[in-house]
Amino acid sequence: MYELRRHGKKYKIYEEKTAQYIATFRDKDEAVNYLYKLNGGTGFKGETPVFFLNGEKNGIDFSKPPVDPESF
Repeated sequence: MYELRRHGKKYKIYEEKTAQYIATFRDKDEAVNYLYKLNGGTGFKGETPVFFLNGEKNGIDFSKPPVDPESF
C-alpha cells in the first residue's frame, strides 16, 4: 500500500512495505492520480527496489521537467 503525505508545499508518496518515499509532486491532483494508480496495482506492488530511486531520499521528483536527451 501507498499513502500520500504532505510536506510543506510538496506531496510525497510513501511506500509502507519498504518504508521509503518513492515520488514527490508539487501538484496535489497529480499526486493523488499517481497514488490511485499505484494502489490499483501499477508499479512494483509495494516493493520498489532501492536502486530504482537512484539515491533520491524523497523519491523521484515529478515536478522537475524531463531531461532532453539532445542536451548531452
